[in-house]
Amino acid sequence: MKLIVSTAIIAAALGVDRAKAAFPSTVSSLMDTKADPCDDFYQYTCGAWISNTDIPDSKKGIDYTFSGIQERNDLVIQEIMKEKLPIVTEFWES
Repeated sequence: MKLIVSTAIIAAALGVDRAKAAFPSTVSSLMDTKADPCDDFYQYTCGAWISNTDIPDSKKGIDYTFSGIQERNDLVIQEIMKEKLPIVTEFWES
């Protein structure tokens, strides 16, 4: 039992170290470290992303995570709609 618990603790510790190593490089690039977090925490945490991100006129907003996924899904849907699917074509032509 002790072996299982100690193995789990070591595995968890290694996983945390890997997560810490990957997290700061991604998140720190979005931060404005010139801003004082005590005065404007939002500017401190998101300032670089705000200043470096252009929102197209065709969109109300954009986010870091889901905008790329949404754009890819839109392209896939457009390609599917360009194809003439026999069942759909038959339905609409009837």
